[in-house]
Amino acid sequence: MRKGKTGRVERLLRGVAEIRITGAAPWKLINACIRERITVEGVESDDLITCRALIFAADAEQVKSLAPRCGCDVEVLSVRGRPVWKKFLHRRRWAALCAAAVAAAVLVSSLFVWDIRVTENDSEVPDALILRTLAEQGVGVGSFWPGFRGERIRSRALAELPGLSWLAVNVRGSTASVEVRAAVEKPEITDPRQLPLFREVDVLQVGARNMQNFELLRELGRQEKPVLLKRSFGATVTELLQAAEYILAGGNERVILCERGIRTFETATRNTLDLSAVPVLHNLTHLPVVVDPSHATGKADLVAPMAYAATAAGADGIMVEVHNDPAHALCDGAQSITPPQFDEISRKVRQIREVLV
Repeated sequence: MRKGKTGRVERLLRGVAEIRITGAAPWKLINACIRERITVEGVESDDLITCRALIFAADAEQVKSLAPRCGCDVEVLSVRGRPVWKKFLHRRRWAALCAAAVAAAVLVSSLFVWDIRVTENDSEVPDALILRTLAEQGVGVGSFWPGFRGERIRSRALAELPGLSWLAVNVRGSTASVEVRAAVEKPEITDPRQLPLFREVDVLQVGARNMQNFELLRELGRQEKPVLLKRSFGATVTELLQAAEYILAGGNERVILCERGIRTFETATRNTLDLSAVPVLHNLTHLPVVVDPSHATGKADLVAPMAYAATAAGADGIMVEVHNDPAHALCDGAQSITPPQFDEISRKVRQIREVLV
């Protein structure tokens, strides 16, 4: 047996097993262990054929393999002081792996919608119908929310739900809240008594069909807001100026004239944009003149060239239809341009004006 006792620290780190050796000559097994450089301590004889001893826990299997050759049997009675540092690291490793797995699961789970509800709805459209429509657009429980395309979802949902004028899907964590607003029909001013409905607007627009609604024009002359007067598709330049006189005579001098095309025998466009009216009006009146190429042509691809031409003709402003998704617009989609196209047109219009000025 190796001389000297192992210290407590070593026992604690390596672990100690108490074994019982049974056989005709237990000492043969003890000697065999010493030859194999296996530490054996605390040997105590119970009787002539039985003894107990202490060995390191890691050597237990090797001692059992030596026992048959020495005619002995070995039984492990107890194991004390198993390597606490191994147990500690073992537990920490699995704990770290579990924590990492949970964190990954939470992270991945947070990228999906697990709860969706309509939080604000002042319309008559049922919440269930709104959620069903959104589900058809790919927005529902289990949806991957980073893949949402807000403008596309909004435009398609509003196209399916005409009772709504606005819709927004807000995602916080794994919860999606849907806010909607009821569609309000835009009233057309055809009667002077409707004017109080427009106290909050910045400019009062008179459509082409009401250019010769003289009672309305007289009442607009008493207002303090600017008035945009559109030329009727069957009116001459002189008739447009005469209609403007009704407003000016009432005391409202903030009148803006708008050229939006006249009716001719040409069918390639909705109307014929009379750009010659721009310099003609500038020669006849001090009022500003704007041009509406969207309603004049009725085609989105003609808006830009006509806007540039109107600017070159001396127009004081350009009025165009803009929509984030013209293909799904509820009205006037064919003549609407997108916001990026609007930015490009605005930039080039400013360049043209700088050249002319």
